[in-house]
Amino acid sequence: MLGNYLKVAFRSIARNRTYSIINVLGLAFGMAAFTLLALLTYNELRYDRYHVKGDRIYRMALAATGNTLGSGSAGVAKIPGPWGPTARRKFRKWSGLYDSHF
Repeated sequence: MLGNYLKVAFRSIARNRTYSIINVLGLAFGMAAFTLLALLTYNELRYDRYHVKGDRIYRMALAATGNTLGSGSAGVAKIPGPWGPTARRKFRKWSGLYDSHF
């Protein structure tokens, strides 16, 4: 039974070569895109999981209201420059503080 199905499939591929090539290339492209997106998602979900105390890591962000796009609010991943030294002085119980400038 399976042999007959394979025979019919190969005959169809041989008879309609252009159509078969387009289908096989589309399938290969779709599988490659799925694999790439799955790997990207996997990488994003396990980002920073290698830290021993990863549950204690936080990122500070600024909530800006009345932005130029309208009257709503927007989250910005930037903090004003003097915030780092001030936070080091005021929050001494924090185990560590890192501020990056880019």
